[in-house]
Amino acid sequence: MTRDSDKGNCSICHLVPGIGLPEDAQGNIGPSLAGIGSRLTAKELRERITDARIANAATMMPPYGTTEGLVDVDPRHRGRPILTPDEIGDIAAYLSGLTQAEAR
Repeated sequence: MTRDSDKGNCSICHLVPGIGLPEDAQGNIGPSLAGIGSRLTAKELRERITDARIANAATMMPPYGTTEGLVDVDPRHRGRPILTPDEIGDIAAYLSGLTQAEAR
């Protein structure tokens, strides 16, 4: 999984178990990702990372795998997605492994 926080930092908005940060140092704007692998399939996770607007048109989550419909894009990312398909797949695979057992 990419550890390049310049490309995104899930823990700014989400609680992500197992990353070595205390819960109070992580975000709560988005839902906790604890147990997400029990709630969503790998395909659904890839879709939401790519463009969460597919599941929720009013989402605050940025689309990491598309540039379609975006305005005021950081010049470093204009015309290309933030994450590659491989990076999205790696993140989805990691999240798929977060099952209810880890959600304590």
